[in-house]
Amino acid sequence: MISIWTKHILKETFKIFLFFILSLYFIYSLIDYSSRIDYYNSLPTLSVFYYYVCVLSQKTELLIPFAFMVTIIKVLTSMNSHNELVSMLMAGRSFKKLLQPLFVFATILSILLYLNFQFLEPQAQKQIQQIKQQKKKSKDTKVKSFVLDDGSKLVFSEYNFSDKSLEKVYWIKNSEKIHYMKKLYPYSSPPIGHFTLEFQKNDASELNLINRCDLKPYHDMQMTFDPLQQSIFSVRTYSITSLIRYLKNPTILLNVDSAELLTLLNYKLVLPLLPIFTLIVLAPICTRFSRGIPTFLIYMGAIIGMLTFFTSMDACYILSENKLIFPQFALWIPFLLFFCYPTKKFIHY
Repeated sequence: MISIWTKHILKETFKIFLFFILSLYFIYSLIDYSSRIDYYNSLPTLSVFYYYVCVLSQKTELLIPFAFMVTIIKVLTSMNSHNELVSMLMAGRSFKKLLQPLFVFATILSILLYLNFQFLEPQAQKQIQQIKQQKKKSKDTKVKSFVLDDGSKLVFSEYNFSDKSLEKVYWIKNSEKIHYMKKLYPYSSPPIGHFTLEFQKNDASELNLINRCDLKPYHDMQMTFDPLQQSIFSVRTYSITSLIRYLKNPTILLNVDSAELLTLLNYKLVLPLLPIFTLIVLAPICTRFSRGIPTFLIYMGAIIGMLTFFTSMDACYILSENKLIFPQFALWIPFLLFFCYPTKKFIHY
């Protein structure tokens, strides 16, 4: 049975956390919309609304730690200033026992962050990319490619979301034969190419045009849609399990470097732990017994510390992505530097 004080702490924590996370997201959305109002006015209202729903999942990794940090300071300093902590300690409850409801709440937030990285954020990133293409085509000219089930390679310049087609496609069946398609509809059965050219190498190792067709079905094109989807969208759309799977078989995605995948995987494994360790750092600071609790200084120090942590993580992410530091060290070292000593102090508190 849950005790009255546990219900009280959880209720206050949830109420304050919900208020702060909605406030932070509202301010962010208002600033973002105001700065790009001309761009959004050209989109349907429903698309703009759906865009910001997806952005909420995209920004969760920042919103939840900041909102929970402010919530911890508010709840603990308020309980400390009203002598609620003293009363419960005198009743025989230990300091760590009093923090159990907050640890439960922090653990739930960490689990939600992991679930967001696994299920929600990948889909949100895809939807954001599709909505942005309603305005104009992407200027990213990076060629995308992946390996088909039979070992042949498919190279294309762009994916058109409106009709779900690949544009300017080269199908390299082997070293002797290459197909070019102005458009390929991969989701039809079989895949259909529009305005196709077929080239074959002759005895002089020259590619000769042997066939031209306005519309051609490719019955022998063995395509798995998962690697196709991952080639179309940015690396941010990869879930945790997808990153692990592709790291085991990096040849599936030719245009994505393994260092980029490993960096993103470690980032998605490290960041969800932030709510738990934020509580470990702030709990001893907010529950010190003194005549005057420097609440303002605690808020300022916590905000500066959180901004410094995310800045360090971003810097290490870039270094790791560019193969200057091993990803396993780059993403975990800032975490250990920020939270190793406070954790040791918390254990002996």
